[in-house]
Amino acid sequence: MSREQLFAAFFFAVFLFLLYQLYLFVAAFFAPLVWAAILALAFYPLTNRLVALFRGRRGLAALVLVLAVTVGVVLPSFLLGSLLVGSIPGIVIGSYIATRVSEDLLRILLAVVLAVVATRLFVA
Repeated sequence: MSREQLFAAFFFAVFLFLLYQLYLFVAAFFAPLVWAAILALAFYPLTNRLVALFRGRRGLAALVLVLAVTVGVVLPSFLLGSLLVGSIPGIVIGSYIATRVSEDLLRILLAVVLAVVATRLFVA
């Protein structure tokens, strides 16, 4: 192997290594970029309607659309996620109790808990 071929092979290997490092760096952004592309394609017709409604003012149309998507999609998703995370301790405690208590007693406990929750909903 000549010196030039060795030089070219070395730089090709370094180039491949740098491309791999770039991939590792950018890989964390792939999922958000895909979601951004999906949302951009989904809301493109609405964006055109808002631009026409605001007489060509694209910045105002974008602001209104971002606020609407935030209030209509992101906020409810965040609230639903926090509710699901908040119910994890109840699930863990319930599964712990369910393995150590008889089924008849478990049904009575469940009925009592549901009655307490229902009365708190109607009283408040």
